[in-house]
Amino acid sequence: MSPHALGLMAEGLASNTRLTDLFFTHNDLKAGEEAGLAFIRALSNKKDLRSLALNSCNLNGEYLTELRNAIEAQTELRELYLFANKISPQGANDISGILKNKSKITTLGLSNNKLDSTGAVELAERGLVGKHNLVKLSIENNGIGNRGLEAIAKALKECRSI
Repeated sequence: MSPHALGLMAEGLASNTRLTDLFFTHNDLKAGEEAGLAFIRALSNKKDLRSLALNSCNLNGEYLTELRNAIEAQTELRELYLFANKISPQGANDISGILKNKSKITTLGLSNNKLDSTGAVELAERGLVGKHNLVKLSIENNGIGNRGLEAIAKALKECRSI
């Protein structure tokens, strides 16, 4: 996708406040440079956003932090899919920030990233605790290891729905 096309998409998103579900996968947001950041920022006015899928969008580092800033205050999000974005252990802090006010979250898809055990512990201790409506969690292929799995298992004990 060209930066120009991505910029047009960002403008469209910014003007639409009623969008509730967005599936925009396999689009390299970093390749769009400033247009990619504008696309992410345009999500900030989606108060009724329920489902967001940004799989394989190269959404890590600055771009993941921008996503956190854009949607962390939104409370209606129920499904978040961020598969295959090369999200690092440091990115788990941003994921935890996104999840903080998301008591209605039912689905979290983080497979095929690079969380490792440090990121899994961060996610478990700050992102998953108290998510009582969580029914789907996809975390495979992250190099989580025993320490990460133990932390996630502990957090899931509070998620009676899983």
